[in-house]
Amino acid sequence: MTRFCVPEDNYSVNAALNSILLEVRKQTQVIQAPFFNVFTDDVQVNEKLFVETLVLVFESFKKEMFFIIDDFQYLNFPNETNILNSLLSKMPSNIHFIFSSRSIPKINLIPLKLNDDVLIVDSHDLSMSEKEVCDLSREMCEYSLTGYDVKLITKRTEGWLSGIKIALLAINEHGLEFIKNLEKERLDIMDSFFHDIYTSLTEEGRQFFLFSAIFKSFNEELCDRVLGRKNSGKFIRYLMNRSAFIIKDTTRPGWYRYHSLLSDFLNKQLSTLGGSNKLNKLHKVSASICIEMNEFELAAYHCLLVKDDEFISESLIQCCGYWLKEGDFNNAIKWLDSIGEKKLLMNKVLSLNYAYALIFSRRFHQAQYFISLIDELDSSLFSREYEDDLEFLKISLMLFQRDIDVVDRHTIERLLANAHASDNRVFSMVIAAYFEMQHGRLDKALSLAQHAKIILEKKGYVFFQCYADMIIALCDRYTGRGVQAIQYISKVYNTTKMTKGSMPWLCMNVAMMVVAYEQNQLKKSHNICELVFPYVNHACVTELIATVYLYFSRLEFDLGSAHSARGVLEQLNRILILGKYPRFKSQSLCELSRQCYVNSDHILMDKLLHDHAIVISENHQGGVINGDSFDEIQERYILAACYAHALNAQFSIAYKKLDALAQQLLSLGLISRYVIAKCNAIVMLYREGKSQQSLNQLDVLLKKYSLSVLSRNVFDEAPGINEVLLALSKSAVVHLSDSFLRIYNDVFDDIKPMHSIDLASLTDKEVKIYQLLKSGLSNQDISNEMNVALSTTKWHLKNIYQKLGVKNRAEILVMNNREPLMAAQSSMT
Repeated sequence: MTRFCVPEDNYSVNAALNSILLEVRKQTQVIQAPFFNVFTDDVQVNEKLFVETLVLVFESFKKEMFFIIDDFQYLNFPNETNILNSLLSKMPSNIHFIFSSRSIPKINLIPLKLNDDVLIVDSHDLSMSEKEVCDLSREMCEYSLTGYDVKLITKRTEGWLSGIKIALLAINEHGLEFIKNLEKERLDIMDSFFHDIYTSLTEEGRQFFLFSAIFKSFNEELCDRVLGRKNSGKFIRYLMNRSAFIIKDTTRPGWYRYHSLLSDFLNKQLSTLGGSNKLNKLHKVSASICIEMNEFELAAYHCLLVKDDEFISESLIQCCGYWLKEGDFNNAIKWLDSIGEKKLLMNKVLSLNYAYALIFSRRFHQAQYFISLIDELDSSLFSREYEDDLEFLKISLMLFQRDIDVVDRHTIERLLANAHASDNRVFSMVIAAYFEMQHGRLDKALSLAQHAKIILEKKGYVFFQCYADMIIALCDRYTGRGVQAIQYISKVYNTTKMTKGSMPWLCMNVAMMVVAYEQNQLKKSHNICELVFPYVNHACVTELIATVYLYFSRLEFDLGSAHSARGVLEQLNRILILGKYPRFKSQSLCELSRQCYVNSDHILMDKLLHDHAIVISENHQGGVINGDSFDEIQERYILAACYAHALNAQFSIAYKKLDALAQQLLSLGLISRYVIAKCNAIVMLYREGKSQQSLNQLDVLLKKYSLSVLSRNVFDEAPGINEVLLALSKSAVVHLSDSFLRIYNDVFDDIKPMHSIDLASLTDKEVKIYQLLKSGLSNQDISNEMNVALSTTKWHLKNIYQKLGVKNRAEILVMNNREPLMAAQSSMT
């Protein structure tokens, strides 16, 4: 069962459903349905897609599920009624919604009533009879009530259960005199109850009770400082002991709030007795003290209740300063939205903060629209610094919306020239480091990232420090210093203070997920992935989203869930539709083609090649060096093509391409990527039957870089290198230590038993066709060589596969290259 209470602020249906599903994802593995990008604030929701994806999510539940939306009356229904109606009409039978509302829900109940799919429980059904009130009083009330007392309570409360319970609690507190007050003064039932509590306190207690009502939530320190007291803790404990509708905040020890019914009563009293000037002053003091206490959400709440635009702006500037440093962009957007577009544009600092938060939370279209509004303002009012800040934001928007390919070196140099002039532009150095890393200039990237980290740390930008840390670790990894990268991330993780669910927490846990994977701790990595998955939403930067989805897919595949792995990649591809992300799309393509190669999935591989227009001819080479830059997209496409060549047993073609790719990567200093390309090339030699040449090349590679260069990533991205390594070890050329074998025991356990191929059962013609197949010829080439029709060749191949007990040509060639053939003499003539 999942419950969501709608805040009283025009909450949308989309947001409510999103909140429910986020809670569900924390409890249940709901990742196979591609609903991720449906809820982004940045995309106009397509009704049909919205409903279809939600139904897909709900159909993934096997057990009975109940979803409760409380305070349904607060939901905003501008254009979403049809969506909810359509959704409810298509719900699986095991899914149930419960709407709790003070008014009739704005949905079409007629079809649901006709199909007997809805149960309506209204005020009449909830009203208690006098007999039920009498029974309840025996359980709850310390006094014996007469029939008249029961009748009076029922009448005054109109049978409302909550009102009856309050009345009975009041009788326990104040005795039967409370009944007389109900009869005599005709007070509202709640006001009567709270009035009795209020008047029973001392004057000092009443003052605390009354003025603490201004707080949305409070603790002892806040009450003492705002109300000028030294004993707030005593009154909080007294009220808690009396159960006076004061509620503990379970997420923050020492914090409390009043029940909304009590808060309404106290605020009525406060507005009558305190006056507007007094309230204005209290909210002003509260906002200032909350900022000092780093309680910025409370500060924003109080400052917006102050009738002073200048004070509101100054307070929100301080709040946004904190939120942007912490990466809490959603809070910045939420509270800045509260002051309206016009006031935002009038304040230069807040307008930049707002655009900043929109960009880094991936609300690209909103950011573009808002920046266009700034551009329409009178530019003579802008300072040079403001214009530079605005240019930085425009570049950031292009970068995050379309990835690094839209930024050139000249733009990076302009950013770096003004990086120290403004806090808004301090992230420029991280962008520059990221730019250099993606283009293969790792030494420069590392230097920029290390310098950026020092400055970001001094200025308190916790969130962006995490990005600098990740770039530092990636540079170490790419240059072959994998152990150092793992040690660095582990150290940063253990020394960084983080709140669960925050952006720094998310970044660091994603980094630790990668660390665990590289060390072949697959279950640990998978557990971290499941931990962070519910927090990976549209507000995260694309690099982080892609990393989580790609690794989660690979982990699912490695742990035996190939279908699930493919589903995760499908979700990622849907997310990437939102922007122009060719690099991340190429990563997804490469991973899926690798999975097809390992699983011998010819049908899906052919579809991938067609959909992405990948050429797999022998003559089509391609390169990854563009000037002095590295082209990662091209590298992934070459790898994908080589996986396809290998799947079609075209090992020689794949080797040539992979060897050329490896040399280019080595010249760029991208050691980790070089090792993967080189290991794939070595595997192709081995599959081609050139075992000794393959073993020699692997021996040279390991002598140069040692066994430490072989991480889980290499074993996964170069399928079969484990088999070659084991063969090299058996030849006594390389010694695999006990610790290495212990870490990668599953990698070597997964090697399939070697089989012998006995050709004795084949006819002479079939043996000849087999030999042509072994040489890597296609079906058409074999037909031409044998001077027979293509259909005849296919028929012979079908017989060959059946006699040898294999599924396809790739399997027959792999078996052939593992063990010498045992053919009958007669069949070899």
